[in-house]
Amino acid sequence: MKELGPGEFSAVTGLSVKALRVYDERGLLVPARVDRETGYRRYGEDQIVTAGRIALLRRAGIGLADIARFLAAPNADTIEGWVADLAAETGARRRALEALAFALGFDTSLPEEAAMAIIIRPVDSPAELVSAFDVAGAQFEPAIDHADQRRFAELEAAYAGERELLLVAEEGGLVVGAAMGFLSEGSEVTLRILAVSAERRRRGIGRALLRAFEGSALQLGATRISLGADAEAGFYIRHGYQTMLLLQWVYDPGRFDAEVEALAAGPVRGMTWHRDSFGGVPQLFVELDEPSPVVLAQVQDLVSGAYVGYCMTKALTKPDRPDRWAPEPGAQA
Repeated sequence: MKELGPGEFSAVTGLSVKALRVYDERGLLVPARVDRETGYRRYGEDQIVTAGRIALLRRAGIGLADIARFLAAPNADTIEGWVADLAAETGARRRALEALAFALGFDTSLPEEAAMAIIIRPVDSPAELVSAFDVAGAQFEPAIDHADQRRFAELEAAYAGERELLLVAEEGGLVVGAAMGFLSEGSEVTLRILAVSAERRRRGIGRALLRAFEGSALQLGATRISLGADAEAGFYIRHGYQTMLLLQWVYDPGRFDAEVEALAAGPVRGMTWHRDSFGGVPQLFVELDEPSPVVLAQVQDLVSGAYVGYCMTKALTKPDRPDRWAPEPGAQA
């Protein structure tokens, strides 16, 4: 099989040499052969097809983590989901601009479709906090509601002083989604629940809720957001969140030191990790590029005193222009 150098492969595929280096580092497009002495990379002709798929996905605006997952298991549903997301975003922007032109008198014809009036705001009463949590919780499998005190109690306690972190998405007077959290230890915010009613999905409401929640967290002085997100990790990865493996020694805290030592010598050897605690419960955080069922299973097999799952975390930095992150009272989603 003919081999191509980086320059030749770049000319054939249209991918820059710099991009090829990045895709190699991320494991998306690893050279067929690398000279041990010179480090010179060689690509096989059969890799041109993969390179073409990566190029198309990048042109569509798909993130590298999503591309890696897709290349590992290509399927039509994933493409249809991306197409639907793109159509919803483009349509929402078009309708908003048409509505603005009509409102300013630049266009006397009514817009083909009214812009979706999604209002993102804090909950306005303890009773709405209960109902909004139930609306969001109904989207999970299995469904949860406010009777689940483990999840709801901290949100209920946050109502008095942290309403900015208890957000709902309202359409036509109905709550159709929610993003709710609370200040935790230090300057960190925990996002407890984010969900949108099934019939309102793929309209950008979840994205708008997350953006508004991050803005509120910044206004409260938070520097980091953390959350548990086993099923929807891809959504948060696309929005800049780091995947972490979280272990909480809730079953037998006395096993913490011994099991951390075993993990460091075994499944998480060579990985970046740190110890912590929350409410007196010992914790271990292990950094991952993305959710790894293999690592998860190995860790679960080794520890018996801890709950093991994924969490996501994101460092918050205030952008140069506050209006890029501040929640809008009538945000279009």
